[in-house]
Amino acid sequence: MDNTLMTNTRLEDNAKRFINEFCPEESTSTSMIVAGMVSIIKGNESDLERIKNQKWFERIWYTITGKNKATIKEMQARRNDLNRYLIKIISKLSDMVRTNSVQAAELSSAILTLDNEFRDMKVSVDKIARALNDKIISLDTYTFIINDIRNRKYPANKPLLSLIDIMSQLDNRTAKDLNRLRQLKETMENSGFSFSSKINAREYAGQVFTLPEEKVGRILLFCQNLSERSRFLAYTCNLIENYFYLGQTDRDIVRSDEAIRDSLRISRLSDDSYCIVDNMYVDLKKAIPERFSQLSLMAKAGKISACIIGKSSVGKDDLFHVLKEYENFNVKPIHFEPGCSEENVKKSIKNKEVNCVIYCVDVSTGKFEKKESEFIKSLSNSFPMLKIAIALTHCVNKSMGHKLVNYIYNETGNKPICVLAKNFVASGDITVSAFGVDDLVEEVRSM
Repeated sequence: MDNTLMTNTRLEDNAKRFINEFCPEESTSTSMIVAGMVSIIKGNESDLERIKNQKWFERIWYTITGKNKATIKEMQARRNDLNRYLIKIISKLSDMVRTNSVQAAELSSAILTLDNEFRDMKVSVDKIARALNDKIISLDTYTFIINDIRNRKYPANKPLLSLIDIMSQLDNRTAKDLNRLRQLKETMENSGFSFSSKINAREYAGQVFTLPEEKVGRILLFCQNLSERSRFLAYTCNLIENYFYLGQTDRDIVRSDEAIRDSLRISRLSDDSYCIVDNMYVDLKKAIPERFSQLSLMAKAGKISACIIGKSSVGKDDLFHVLKEYENFNVKPIHFEPGCSEENVKKSIKNKEVNCVIYCVDVSTGKFEKKESEFIKSLSNSFPMLKIAIALTHCVNKSMGHKLVNYIYNETGNKPICVLAKNFVASGDITVSAFGVDDLVEEVRSM
């Protein structure tokens, strides 16, 4: 059961079904579920314990294993499969929030958290970042937030929590506009908010426990992304996770002390710890624009502008025609002769026309010349940030390039990818299917 369910196509279908059931459009539970997925991927054992009995997680676990219930040990053992499916769900959600830019901004918090934690997921994470970045650029929540503050939609007697609630909704243009941020603070002060207030940790916990359910997931995602900057934001995460992931009966039991005690301990705070509201405002005013900039950089980093280099008849054109169909993959073939075209390639790199070089070697010749090796080393030395991939072309079967792979790897430090860019008719009705291009693209994007 595991093998069939974990194929990419089946994961895609199951992700769609999961979203339709647990994350329908306008659902207030979606952001809470996404925050839970982030916690699972990060793998903190206490988070796993809290989440493993949630109905939405039981459905995810059943998809992967065919079983409803999971132990912590089982979750840790199947972590790669679990993470792969969770990323697939988040990716499908990012595709589906075409009209909901606010939800796109919430998802961006999750993706930024994962990018900080898991570089081995970078290909998938960058792809989602590109989709989300385009959707939040047009978001403008400023006027609505100002009107809601004036209409007393945010309680002034809970200034710290209200501030975090408000700041978690800021859009890209407001976050980078100092005049808007100043007016937002003035509007809050005119509506009775005291920025000089010292908020005690236990007092604050009681306020967090009264959050409306529809706000919990958004605030959790926001605080997850910025928790490393502030112990009080980390404390907010822990309070929400220790309380809102419980059933109603258990909430009544733990509310008085257990959730607070555990959250204080995990966040390295004490009963007499406090936060000054204005200090939090200053920290968030700096952190939120950086968050949007980071998402933009991730989106740009995922775009590949590559030149395909190689001698005549090594298969550059075949590879070019396949690669140009890949999303965010701009390519151009360059004929290569050691010495004569090196400066043209370097000039293009200096002009920032390309950020990747794919060097093609015809595996059927069994040759990789010293001049080629020296050229690759020269590129690497001249441009340390340049992505350099080596493709062994015309590779009718993966085993035929084994010796050349090892030789090139030893010479250059780059491990070649065996590629057959288009189907090859061996004889009669025997056709070898194309392979390796997906591996090449993933290798380039993960560099």
